[in-house]
Amino acid sequence: MSKSTLLRVSLAAAAIAALGAAGAAPAQAEPGAAPAHPDAAVSQHLAAAAYISPTDPAWSQIAATGSALGFVVANVSNGPGSAEDDAWKAVIDNAHAHGVKVLGYVDTGYLGGSDPVRTTRLGDTDATAWTVQAEQDVARWYSFYGASIDGIFFDDGMNTCGPTAGSTLYSDDYRALTQFVHTRHLGALSVLNPGISVPQCYEDSADVLATFEGPASSYLDPTPDLAPLPWQATADPTKFWNIVYGADQTQLAAVMAQSKRDNAGYVYATADDLPNPYDTIPDPAYWSQEIALAAATSPSPAPAPVVGLAARSRTSTSATLGWPTRPGSSAVGYDVLQNGVEVASVGADESGTSGYAYTATGLRPGTTYRFAVRARNASGAVEPAPRTISVTTRPAIGAAPTPPSGVTVADIGAGSAVLNWAADARGVVAYHVLIDGVDTLTLPADVSSAHIGGLALGADATFAVIASGANGLASEPSATVTASIPSPTPITSPTVDFGADTTTFAADFNVAFSFDHVFIDADSSTATGYQFGGVGAEFMIENSILYQDVPDTNSWSWTPVALLQGPLVSSSGGHLVWQVPSSLFGASTRLTVVFDGAGTYPEYTLAPITAAKQ
Repeated sequence: MSKSTLLRVSLAAAAIAALGAAGAAPAQAEPGAAPAHPDAAVSQHLAAAAYISPTDPAWSQIAATGSALGFVVANVSNGPGSAEDDAWKAVIDNAHAHGVKVLGYVDTGYLGGSDPVRTTRLGDTDATAWTVQAEQDVARWYSFYGASIDGIFFDDGMNTCGPTAGSTLYSDDYRALTQFVHTRHLGALSVLNPGISVPQCYEDSADVLATFEGPASSYLDPTPDLAPLPWQATADPTKFWNIVYGADQTQLAAVMAQSKRDNAGYVYATADDLPNPYDTIPDPAYWSQEIALAAATSPSPAPAPVVGLAARSRTSTSATLGWPTRPGSSAVGYDVLQNGVEVASVGADESGTSGYAYTATGLRPGTTYRFAVRARNASGAVEPAPRTISVTTRPAIGAAPTPPSGVTVADIGAGSAVLNWAADARGVVAYHVLIDGVDTLTLPADVSSAHIGGLALGADATFAVIASGANGLASEPSATVTASIPSPTPITSPTVDFGADTTTFAADFNVAFSFDHVFIDADSSTATGYQFGGVGAEFMIENSILYQDVPDTNSWSWTPVALLQGPLVSSSGGHLVWQVPSSLFGASTRLTVVFDGAGTYPEYTLAPITAAKQ
């Protein structure tokens, strides 16, 4: 099975939702508020989650949509996959060339803040581990597909500010991930998916927030916990994305009208439904109607231009821009351009006592930058020629930090190692981790260890650490350390115990795949079920979810049956055990089973094994 088919069940959240399982805690609802703009005035762009094969003809439809499609999320294998894929590169390059922004899918696992706690591919649960995995996935997207990647979609986002009242730990962590993307890729778009309205602490945690992901029935008649929060009504519409599935074409007009009332600048409606609403793209008639409904029916002239733009303050690594409010302005947002590239937007609701402000960070000491700010109204009209100012950051004061010391590697495994170094808080604001000479990770100054995965099997991996100072200067790299990464057989010791009451599947998955699979042929016929690895599978276990092939055809169409209590991972880190009620297999007296791993590393499939019922 190719990576292009694996992605079709990569939305674990959607599958779990179908089973009634809980994800992150719902945000506290507040009374609704009237929108600040007439419904018809809000100009929208479609934004699609295209979790489809790169060979699907729908990619031509996506590319042909051009700039009317604000962005599309590509998902190779719950992330970028294990290497550049020619088929994926072709469709990503083509969509980008047609003016569609292509975002790479990155799972954030609620940064370890959900209940139950999610684990990374390496089995870790803390926020630092999730940050390391997310940053590595970001780096891979750009490494594999280069400038055709226009940004990152961070899935599974938290929806509370922090773990306790008054804390902004969670929203700050996502802001740091967005800053990681922005600093390394000027103009990249960051999208965060909490799937529900979030408090205003998240306003700057990403460029776009997915504040609704759910069925049309809930969207058109929302319960209080699903309704938009008051701050969304007056914010910049381009801050919000609403994702509505299960909306047939007779509901489309109502859904699109509701999205305008909810002040969503990005919207995606689809007739597709759970368990995976993203494995198709709407047919051309539906798609065309959706595009037409998204456009503003009451376009208006561009808002008054920004006046008084000036640099309010400068440091060696940042510049704060300011401009006054203009009473009566129709602007809903102000787009900030750095050296001609749009890097951020400031909502019209974000003015303070001295007007508007934006701080550009990650700048170089003693360097001149060009900035402009253009006003934009709800219908999407922008002032055509905003004034540009030049700002020169201050020279660095003091010396660069000393190179980190005590750099060691430990716990070397198949494709992974733990990198440690001695943290030095004196003037250090961040550490950069170089993997095989490439600056891959940025971690805060209080972090001195990283569990790094995705390393090439059977090869030497080299590591070094650079300390960044508050003055904008960076240390020389630390001494380089090397880890010899083993290359075990990816899956070994498969067993199937087909008992009268319980069936147990077990194997040693010796590599940290994105997907651990068990394909189960319950009728001993390759003519039925999904044909894979020499069997016709009526059932499939993917990680912790059991699916059934419904309808019973050779298409990648699976319905979740149960959320398993597992997979149960032993302390050795790779022995997976799944237990399933034998009654699910009906009158079957024999099972033929294929174990498979995919994603992050090249796919590996074992030969079928057969077990008779005991």
